[in-house]
Amino acid sequence: MRFSGALLAAAFSGLAAAAPTQACSLASGYRVPTNLELVDRADAIVLARVEDGGPWVMPNYTPDPSDPPLAKARLVPVAVLKGKALPGEIRFDDAILANAKIKATASDPRNLVDANPDAFFGGCNRYFFDKGMMLVVFLRREGNQMVADGSPFARTLEDVPSADALWVKAVKVYVKIAALPRQARRKEMTHQRDMLASEIEDADSRLLALELTRALGEKRD
Repeated sequence: MRFSGALLAAAFSGLAAAAPTQACSLASGYRVPTNLELVDRADAIVLARVEDGGPWVMPNYTPDPSDPPLAKARLVPVAVLKGKALPGEIRFDDAILANAKIKATASDPRNLVDANPDAFFGGCNRYFFDKGMMLVVFLRREGNQMVADGSPFARTLEDVPSADALWVKAVKVYVKIAALPRQARRKEMTHQRDMLASEIEDADSRLLALELTRALGEKRD
């Protein structure tokens, strides 16, 4: 789903909450991928830092002269969570740096279930980011490029406060599980859940155990 001029105009007008799905077209029968499904199908997962990618221009969109100029959000890989090597570049069309009028919503660092609220703005995905944000980015290979996964309403572009944040820990657990044959995954998930649940004095471990309990109850074909 490409970002549209109408959605950008809504963002400048502060109407994000009023247009949650108006421009989002989903395939029939679409289901938001589970966290394990996202990890399993990703060709790579990285931590990436948001940097200024230069002026942002949309064809056939004329900005209001009173609006602040737009800048691209460039995702710079800094660490590998899944994959053999750090990709040199991430392609993410239409990622925009937040400014005085367009705001980026930070992800809830203790939420392992819901996608960032900005994913529900109207384009199915998250497009606005603060400079310096650290993101966990799920990547798909397209030819010789690594492209940010644009699965609608999924946790593919969550920002985290640090490299050892709860979501980073969860992704690492799922990477370990996804590396196993499918018939062995449920047993390993249960083992990881029980091990984490025993670490009762660690708040992150308790939440990870709850996440795996939730995942074990998910019904997928």
